[in-house]
Amino acid sequence: GTRLITQLKESNKNYQLSNIDLLPSYFFNDITEIGDVREQECIDEKIKGGDCVVLLAAQHRDDVSPTSLYYDTNVGGLEVTLRAMEKN
Repeated sequence: GTRLITQLKESNKNYQLSNIDLLPSYFFNDITEIGDVREQECIDEKIKGGDCVVLLAAQHRDDVSPTSLYYDTNVGGLEVTLRAMEKN
């Protein structure tokens, strides 16, 4: 996400960016909102009014525990995001 946000900010376009993450962002604290892609109500609220959603949230490390977090985040998070987009 860091590279994409950097490129979008440097593109000289008038994008209004928002970053949703589990933790505060060291690089993009000004646009980061704390949220969990697995929580429907949270994502519904945070993407409301947006024109475009880029989903990069994922569990991708080899040492994630419990391993069910891979599915819950990577698949469940996509499902949550798609439902939120339909509502929006």
